[in-house]
Amino acid sequence: MCVFQDSIRNYITKFLSKDWCIENQILPYEDLKEESNLFNGIQLSTLGFPEVFSYDDLTVGQAKYLFEQGVRAIPIRVGENIDSAILPKKFLELVLLKKLKPTDSALKTKTK
Repeated sequence: MCVFQDSIRNYITKFLSKDWCIENQILPYEDLKEESNLFNGIQLSTLGFPEVFSYDDLTVGQAKYLFEQGVRAIPIRVGENIDSAILPKKFLELVLLKKLKPTDSALKTKTK
């Protein structure tokens, strides 16, 4: 049997990433705290960000309505994760190219 030394190259995005270690409960959440960060200790709810909705599916007509209301991107959810998004320019291009109807699934226009 031979044992070869392995480099860390293949693990840089995981074990050397503080975010990954915290997400996988290897390090405590408090390790993300940066004392010098301007937003340190501020609740997100006090910042006045607009509420963002994600969708597992919607029709072309529903997506068109959202874009007409000023939505800049429509996040697409698979399970509990955001998988992709529908962007206005690509949406319009693909609706015209694929001749999609308002009742068709807007997922045909999503961008990874």
